[in-house]
Amino acid sequence: MEYDVRLEMHNIISRGADDKNLLDLSRVEEEIEGLRKRGIFLDGPVMVKQELIDGKESKILLPLSDNPEHPGRTTGRFFNTMVYARCAYGREFLGERKILEMSENMQKELREKDFSFTEIIYAIITIPGGKIVDIYIPYRSKND
Repeated sequence: MEYDVRLEMHNIISRGADDKNLLDLSRVEEEIEGLRKRGIFLDGPVMVKQELIDGKESKILLPLSDNPEHPGRTTGRFFNTMVYARCAYGREFLGERKILEMSENMQKELREKDFSFTEIIYAIITIPGGKIVDIYIPYRSKND
């Protein structure tokens, strides 16, 4: 795991995610196809922001090639820029079980170092035979 990694995203549409299966992107494909038909393409991997506070909804983050003036069929909120200045970072190449295990290990290590955090961001890259997932956990120390 690496520390002090900066995550910066541009032209992001954020909308609610299915908390039961965060890494299943099949529901997002229709929305992505609707954007393509309007000439707007993804400009990076689909991301999932998992809120760790009870009652908070997880989000799907779609990085777009352009700032759509009227999102049309796209539901959610648009952000010109999202910046997380200080993240723990890890990458996993295997199935969903290993990804979640890595995320739990990263959270445990951050807690042991007495860092606080309230969300995890998964950047999901589908490849033949599986997924590559970059895991970002924005954190703060007691001195921040």
